[in-house]
Amino acid sequence: MSIKSTRNAMLGTVMSFALGTAALSVPVASAQEGASQAKPECKTVITGGTFNWGLKESFRSYILGRIAQGSWETKGEVKESDPANKKSKDFQFQFQVDPSVSSIEVDSEGNVTKAEIGTKPSDVVFEGHHGALYSNFKSPYITAEGASIQGGASYEGYYVPGKHMTEYTPEDRIEENKVSGRDVFSKGHGNWKVDGDTVTLDASSMTYVPKPGTDGDKNIVEGVDVLFMGIYSADYKPELDDINVSLTTEKKCATPGEPNPDDEGGSGPDNPSNPDNPDNSNNPDNPDNPDNPSNPDNPDDQGQGQGSLGKFGKVWNYILGTVGILGMLAIIGHAINVSGALDGIHKKIDEFLRHHNLR
Repeated sequence: MSIKSTRNAMLGTVMSFALGTAALSVPVASAQEGASQAKPECKTVITGGTFNWGLKESFRSYILGRIAQGSWETKGEVKESDPANKKSKDFQFQFQVDPSVSSIEVDSEGNVTKAEIGTKPSDVVFEGHHGALYSNFKSPYITAEGASIQGGASYEGYYVPGKHMTEYTPEDRIEENKVSGRDVFSKGHGNWKVDGDTVTLDASSMTYVPKPGTDGDKNIVEGVDVLFMGIYSADYKPELDDINVSLTTEKKCATPGEPNPDDEGGSGPDNPSNPDNPDNSNNPDNPDNPDNPSNPDNPDDQGQGQGSLGKFGKVWNYILGTVGILGMLAIIGHAINVSGALDGIHKKIDEFLRHHNLR
């Protein structure tokens, strides 16, 4: 093989390598540039709070009055604001907000656009009429679309079709007569205020909204209306007490495409990780060998591994960049050579080699 052909072959090899490495360097650099330009996405997360609701002043007065001659007792995460004045207008049952069943959305201008606020397990059991009346008001909650508020609760009571409430007896409290569930039964207007990490709601003008099939005059009671025995309607004492909620919140941000540790295990009512097996939410089927651990025996190494990968990517880009520059110089040299500009130099070199018997 001649010197010229050898020289051309070497130039071709360098050109091919340069073009290949340049092609590899572009995706890596582009990916890192895209990641650096991505903006973090933030959301407001509820961490705790209080949920105060007297329910219905006239109903409390009725239970404690001379007709029903009843009472109530509280269980679980609920207290009374003023146990000595249970009939007063300002009396409230004080519940604790449960972050695991609560969520809130706040826009960039600080307005609450959507929320569902639930409370920790609790019971307020109303009884009266010598055992005829039994209503269990459990773990109240609200749903909100902006200023539109709906209030509800889990409930439990007893209903005997065709029988007037005042005719019930303790013997009617059997499983086949039990009615229970979770539903809204009120609506009103909400005034939200966002002040740093504190969010408050004052829901006023709350009114009772019975189920469509309930007819108190005919002793027909549907679903959640068992709480008030089907008595109240739009035409008869629909007024309910105001609801006052105070929330503690925090901002949590994550860059799109990056893992968000706050999402693992889920939060809020719409994202349970594994409700049937809370002790093993990450890998319920195989706790001893999870499907995708980075290094379960040494979790601190996970962050180090990610950092090392990032450093390697930077070094690799520097190497590829250098090779790319050299490749471009080789391409330019080859172009000059092909154009014939260096033929004279090649001729002189050949004469020199022949003269000194080096060829």
